[in-house]
Amino acid sequence: MKCTKTLIAVAIAGIAAAPMMASADTTLFGVVEIQLNGSDADDIDAVDAIPESAPGAGDGVEGVAASEPGDARFNADDVLFGITSEHEMNSGLTAYGSLRVDINRLSNEGRQTIDVNNTPGNDEDDEEITSLGSADSIHVGIKGGFGNVRFGETFNPAEMGQVANDIFDVTGDINGGVGYAGSFGPVSIQAAFAPEQNEDVTAIGGSFNLGGFAIGAGAESRGVDEQVAGSIGASFSFAGAAIAANFWSREEAEGSTDGDTESFTVKIGYGIAGISADLTIAHQEDDGPIDDDAIRLDLSYNLGGGMTVSSRVTSEEPNSGDDLVSYRFKLSKAF
Repeated sequence: MKCTKTLIAVAIAGIAAAPMMASADTTLFGVVEIQLNGSDADDIDAVDAIPESAPGAGDGVEGVAASEPGDARFNADDVLFGITSEHEMNSGLTAYGSLRVDINRLSNEGRQTIDVNNTPGNDEDDEEITSLGSADSIHVGIKGGFGNVRFGETFNPAEMGQVANDIFDVTGDINGGVGYAGSFGPVSIQAAFAPEQNEDVTAIGGSFNLGGFAIGAGAESRGVDEQVAGSIGASFSFAGAAIAANFWSREEAEGSTDGDTESFTVKIGYGIAGISADLTIAHQEDDGPIDDDAIRLDLSYNLGGGMTVSSRVTSEEPNSGDDLVSYRFKLSKAF
């Protein structure tokens, strides 16, 4: 008899969470994003296998099937669900927590069928196993008039100046640490720390917001090699239009084989009546061979009811390798 361990696990989790769902401060959420994407990447021709008997072949060389990496295909983008909860403590402060499971694949991707009794495939006695997904946004914290203290996946102060860029990122996440965020009038600050056995990060950042104008900056030291990274950026928005620019740099430790990296990005956008358009132009270079440019156009329309349709076209011009134009058309449902 077939059984899917994933379904059993989800059912058990649902039963365990039922008492918590009764609270008005607990929210179950999720999103499903399915997209059609492709690119102008060149097709790859098939390569025949070379037998061991061929002169100079040694152990032989396996053949490579022809492939068309740029052809359009459907796949999953964000597919996830999670739970957030907030409750007032006896002290008057607010306790909160979050957990999320990222599936990020189409139905049955990654499924394995185990032939239990060595019978023909897809029999009733076969066992189907699939992994549920990876954990994300796992954190707990306390917040109040003093600010917000969070444990687990915490704030990322070094990205407070990265107001325009998500094509080239200045740094990675902080998944195991403690962080603080506070707002005092137009000023916001963040700080984070992760011990050496986690990401080994010390970071600080801040921003100033007044009307439609904002400026932000952040910096961090990461890893045993003390890789230093920082960002600074500014943005201005008015009547549905917005423009933002940021610069970041990442200095590798002395003796590292990776060169120092810098990036500059400009983003302009406009939104009205549920329709938005954004144009992003980004550049990244390092002390070595990296000298990359990217231009991206994003269009989206909010259909209501948590449904959004969007498109994206990206043109990449790397210093090494062929230029690439990629596209995607996506339908998203949040719940």
